[in-house]
Amino acid sequence: MSVLITGTDGFVGSHLIELFPANLGQLYSPSYKELDLTDSHSVSQYLIDKDIHYCIHSATTPRFQTTYPPDVCEQNLRMFFNLVRYLPSKCRIVNLGSGSEYSRSLWRNNMREDFFDDTIPTDSHSLSKYIISKFIHSDTSNRFVTVRIFGIFGEREDYLYKFISNTIVKSLFNISPVINQDCLFNYIDVRDFSTLLFSLLPNQALYRLGSLNIGHPYNYKLSEITSYILELTGRQDLSFKISSQKLGKSYTPCLDRMQSLLPNTYNFTPIKQSILRLVSYYTNNIDLLSRQLIIDDDYLNYAKSIMQ
Repeated sequence: MSVLITGTDGFVGSHLIELFPANLGQLYSPSYKELDLTDSHSVSQYLIDKDIHYCIHSATTPRFQTTYPPDVCEQNLRMFFNLVRYLPSKCRIVNLGSGSEYSRSLWRNNMREDFFDDTIPTDSHSLSKYIISKFIHSDTSNRFVTVRIFGIFGEREDYLYKFISNTIVKSLFNISPVINQDCLFNYIDVRDFSTLLFSLLPNQALYRLGSLNIGHPYNYKLSEITSYILELTGRQDLSFKISSQKLGKSYTPCLDRMQSLLPNTYNFTPIKQSILRLVSYYTNNIDLLSRQLIIDDDYLNYAKSIMQ
């Protein structure tokens, strides 16, 4: 069979092509320069002679630091619906969604897939994800599924604005981390996510679900993760501060559907092992990192704006 992966210039997409198993068949992984998904002519011409069986749609409008462009909703919708229009009718599409489709104001612990659509997200990026998932839920062809990611981390993510990488880099620079508000999160290693997704891709039961939460079997408080990082970077002498004593809203999925599709022997990487690999990655690339930007800590200001 053949598989198309979109968004290969991005964090998740780059790992998907890096970890693509050869036994899944032929891989098509165009860069943005090769395929502009917002342009219907570009999509039709790229796909005209390709017999695609599965598409993993990880492309999204890139953000600058913490801000998406004003037309993010329109551009994300154009990407998805151009694929729907021009991919072969037999092609199954895995749309990578987000836990942000569950409105932030109503987040709670272990959110089930049927929690979707209780409210409509207020920001444009999450709204586009919501509309795509709404379309998928209303479709009866069993061609589509939304796979919802909550927290995900790994090499090549934006260390200035992603919690785990940001905290690792602070520790390596001997800067005490500050957590704006502690809360329970679910984080999955991007490598685990990729191998898990590929294992599910040919499973026809996946597409009958409409949506599927994917995450790590264990949830952690941000303070727990910070303690692990200080331990694994050898910076136990550093202390960290939590600005607000009020516990923030949990951002964790119910994983019953996911577990029902996996064999009982399926293993996830322990979070400490994943963090240790990431510590090694940043240690080896520390000359490419900006100590001053870490000191400026725009991430903390961003966290204050969203963790209410």
